[in-house]
Amino acid sequence: MGKGKYVSIFSKTMTSLFEKGGVRTEEAGFMLELLESGCSKEELESILNLRLNDEKTVCRYLGKPFFSVFKQLEGIIGFGASLRIGLQLRLQDDLDKKGYAKMLTYPVFLLFTAYSVTFMFLFAIRPTIENTRASLGMEIGLPNELLQLVFVLFSILSVSMLGWILYRLRFKKVGMYRWLHGKSPNNAWAIKISRRFSLLYGALYTHGLSTREIIGFLSDLKHQSILVTIATQMQDELEKGGRLDCSINDLDPFLAKILKIESNPDFAQKLAHYHLIAQKRMEIIVEKTAYGITMFAYLSIVLLVLSIYQEIMFPLQILQGMN
Repeated sequence: MGKGKYVSIFSKTMTSLFEKGGVRTEEAGFMLELLESGCSKEELESILNLRLNDEKTVCRYLGKPFFSVFKQLEGIIGFGASLRIGLQLRLQDDLDKKGYAKMLTYPVFLLFTAYSVTFMFLFAIRPTIENTRASLGMEIGLPNELLQLVFVLFSILSVSMLGWILYRLRFKKVGMYRWLHGKSPNNAWAIKISRRFSLLYGALYTHGLSTREIIGFLSDLKHQSILVTIATQMQDELEKGGRLDCSINDLDPFLAKILKIESNPDFAQKLAHYHLIAQKRMEIIVEKTAYGITMFAYLSIVLLVLSIYQEIMFPLQILQGMN
């Protein structure tokens, strides 16, 4: 096999990987800026050197979940508006993930550090100190086996809870969402879903669709199980001749109040305003969550340091007894 054939195989492999992978957030953001500045489809293709008629190209910019939303929207509000909505959804999702990672990395690291040091202390350091005390006939205090058992049970409980949460998020997402919403209606997840709902609802509303048409569209979305469930409930209420009342209770209470005044002339403006302030509200909630985890981690580390300090003082106690 010649060198040219190796180069050809490498080129095809890299091209395949490039076509399957998504573009960076910055590239998607640049495309959105061009769209919002008024660029047409042809101008986008010229500036970005792309073929937007190729669905694979658009899918790389939007990601699979939001590409399906784009395809469903395209037949209603056109290519440009659908692409803009899809990019906004994708960029919001990227921003949320980066925000969560940035705010939660440090407190999670503190918790992991406290857990690791506790493990080393209980299974490596304290057994030696306990054996030495026993050989000298000194008081042992709480048996280390008991502390180890408590630590193991705590670890099993923590892993089980994490597994239960991941299972619910994977296979029972709607039920998990409702459970959390019932405990805290203003949680970050509810605001995220409501912000997505308001973006799609507002886009369709400004293009002249009626409430029934908008709800019907939202109830047929793909890869958006929570939105579909909420929209289906809204559709059932409308078909029974009722008002949007109980069905919108699964949304952010602030958005629910806006939806109840759809006849208001400023309805579209209020939807747009909600979409803008929702991001800030999410950041505040995540900051509070990160702060709470950090304080818990600090408290755990302080208690751990005090416990280790008390054990480290044991050799000094022996020396004082010998003197």
